[in-house]
Amino acid sequence: RFSNVICREIANLTLFNVEVQIDGNAELQKQVEKVMNTLQEKQEESCSSCGLMIKSTGDGLEFLDPEYFVITETNSNGDVLAAIFFSYIRKGDLFFEKTEYHRFEEIANERVYRISSKAFRSKRKDELGTEIPLDSVPEWKDIEPEVAVHGLEEPLFAYWKNPFANTIDKESPLTVPVFSECIEELRWLDIALNMFGDETEDSRHVTYVPQTAIEYAEKHSIKLPRFIQGIEMGTNEDNIKEHVPTMQVAERVAGINFLLSVIGYKCGFSNGYFSFDESRGIQTATQVESDDRRTLHTIEAFRTILDGKHHDGIIHKIIYMLYATGTADGTIPTTNYEVACEFEDLVYNHEDDRARWWNYVIQGKVPAWMYFVKFEGMTEQEAKAMVKEAQTLDDEGLYRKFKDE
Repeated sequence: RFSNVICREIANLTLFNVEVQIDGNAELQKQVEKVMNTLQEKQEESCSSCGLMIKSTGDGLEFLDPEYFVITETNSNGDVLAAIFFSYIRKGDLFFEKTEYHRFEEIANERVYRISSKAFRSKRKDELGTEIPLDSVPEWKDIEPEVAVHGLEEPLFAYWKNPFANTIDKESPLTVPVFSECIEELRWLDIALNMFGDETEDSRHVTYVPQTAIEYAEKHSIKLPRFIQGIEMGTNEDNIKEHVPTMQVAERVAGINFLLSVIGYKCGFSNGYFSFDESRGIQTATQVESDDRRTLHTIEAFRTILDGKHHDGIIHKIIYMLYATGTADGTIPTTNYEVACEFEDLVYNHEDDRARWWNYVIQGKVPAWMYFVKFEGMTEQEAKAMVKEAQTLDDEGLYRKFKDE
């Protein structure tokens, strides 16, 4: 489905070469790197649904689809303050459901984080059923029905939303998939591609011969070429027809490209970002050009959700959850730490930058060793030593020749 291609492209651009550095806590850095390794896949899943809920499990994180949580409270900015989470276990014909209600409450002038857990039994997954004790389910016997956590500044969950307003259900706190505005166009694109594929499969040359010729070949065990087919042509036994179908490639490609353009634009990409080439299939831009403002703004919106306008986005909430639970169980030391989140510049071109810096060297605007450190992976010491050796050879005329070349 092309909707998956859109989600994958957004995820690739959003998290392209992202780096998260934590200064002051090496163990927390390790835990965050494990999560970052899966974040691009989760970004793709978030784009394809109404967002994801990230929830602490005590020893890690889980990413939940909307069917596994219900948002119960938000503030005026749309930040989620309380939610109920669901998990299921099936045993035979019975479904066991656990609910966890997470929220902050004011208790004796203190803001306390409360988790209330309950278990239910039902014959259907979509029914809550009858409440049962938590310890009646072996997998949940160690879970406390009521837990109060002191000292938390943020909840142990975070809603990872998409940067698109929910115009389908304005009362819902959930966002919408990135392709919600072009469902019909995606259906038309599937039809256009299927028609193109069917036309390609049916484009074989066929020679129609009288049925008597087919019967003669079968009677004498003669194997005919696959492009020969029999057809009853009446009394004229010598009648042979050639069928050479004509493919409407130009018309099909034009129609597909029109739909790709509409779909891409509605999903936040610049006009013409997606295109179809009959010899190579669906292509995307090899790089985002500086004039692709619509694409840049869309990806910037997704990155803002991750980093936050005040460094309070999803990535920082993930770090806080890992730190809070890690320091509680002793796996992460209690320290002061700073977080730096850097995203790759989408309009950056390595080869252009390399050529520009070499021109700086030739023009004498920067020392050569800086170029070798930046683009050749050398240390400053190695680069300076190489330049010094080259300058020695310059006395013999070799270095000047090297520069001219």
